[in-house]
Amino acid sequence: MTWKYFWLSLSVMVLFSVGPSQDCGKIQESQARYIAFGDSATAGADQPTYPQVLEALLHANVVNEGKGGETAQEGVNRLQSILRGVSYPKAQSLLYWEGGNDLIDFVQSVDPYLQYSPKDPDYPYSRELDQALAKIGEAVESAVQTAQRHNLQVYVATYFYLLPFVAPCDAVPVPFLNKAQVEKTNDYIDLLNRVIRETASNFRDITLVDINQELGALLGDKDNFVNCNHPSGEGNQLIAQEWFEHLQ
Repeated sequence: MTWKYFWLSLSVMVLFSVGPSQDCGKIQESQARYIAFGDSATAGADQPTYPQVLEALLHANVVNEGKGGETAQEGVNRLQSILRGVSYPKAQSLLYWEGGNDLIDFVQSVDPYLQYSPKDPDYPYSRELDQALAKIGEAVESAVQTAQRHNLQVYVATYFYLLPFVAPCDAVPVPFLNKAQVEKTNDYIDLLNRVIRETASNFRDITLVDINQELGALLGDKDNFVNCNHPSGEGNQLIAQEWFEHLQ
């Protein structure tokens, strides 16, 4: 971990050393100003999660509504249910980060060993991929519309690249992705992020948090990953800093 992010770790350690009671947690939830909504990248595969770090940076309550394994379409239905309720009456912003699981599901169904890149001229699944990406775009659009109907300021994030030889790797039937497989995976991530950026550009008054452009493969450090496709606590600190800069 670099000194640049040392103070982030210190802030989080201080925040959670207090050990809030269950009742205190309920009070914090009802006072939440920011809803971090997404898949396992939001839920967190390691501690601290990015919403925990972000809460310490903002000095404001950030509720973690991440759910591992969730697709973007499943997320639309869950988001609608959450916002129809009264759990977060003071929420002002939605930090939205989904679509990654849709991409994983697609690759697992057509090319689990990553023999092809979607950029290959003879790529055999172009029509199916186009359909999958279109569905992701529709789901992201629906999520943004849902949040805006509830008067939330919306922030939408892109996905980071992966690094080779980071294990374990439950996303594919191999223990880790080699360099060639990672390059092909990152070609898929490019297409996913293009959909996210294009969908975000169709709306007024939403902010793109371009984690891919700013952090790439989380600056190329394997210590920033806990497994092949999830950030570690150190990686989550980098991600939280990126959200924080846009929220400012």
